[in-house]
Order: sequence, then C-alpha cells, then structure tokens
Amino acid sequence: MFKAVLEDVALLRESFNAISEIVDEGTFRFKKDGISLVTPDRAVIAIVDFLILPTAFESYKVDKETEAGLNIVKLVQFIRKAKPEDKLTLSMDEEEDRLN
Repeated sequence: MFKAVLEDVALLRESFNAISEIVDEGTFRFKKDGISLVTPDRAVIAIVDFLILPTAFESYKVDKETEAGLNIVKLVQFIRKAKPEDKLTLSMDEEEDRLN
C-alpha cells in the first residue's frame, strides 16, 4: 500500500514542469525513503534523477515498495488544475494497478 498527502501542490507542479521538458514518461518508484524517478530522455542524451523525500508530505505511508509507469505530460496537465489551497492525495490501487 502506498498513500501520500501533499499540502504544497506547487512543489510537484514546478518539479514536474521541469521534468516534462526532458522526458514525457517514466517509471516512478514509491519506497519508504521517498518517491523517485530515474529515466533517460528518448535520445539518451540527458537523464532525470528525481527524488522527493517523505518529509515533503503531510503524511506518507508505504507498506511495500511499488512502482508505476506514468505519463508525465498528463500528470502536469492534471496538477496545473490544482489551486494553491488544494491538497494532493496520491495512492496506489494495487488491485487495478493504478495510481489514484
């Protein structure tokens, strides 16, 4: 099980905006020590090495390490719709193998 609540949505908005300039998709790993993404661009010229620590979240829980392939461009479009006062809750639905 993975569940995280982020109070400062701008943190992900700014990070993912920068990441989306280099790569459009990647495999995120949800571990006890944070959420990470290590992936090269399509031309294998640059690499993204991203880590957001559990301390950045209001609450963060990982029972077992899991990963999910995500379209970063779509994720950025979704996060852009969030208002500054909104909280973002991320959770993994393991039965459907989907990030909510």
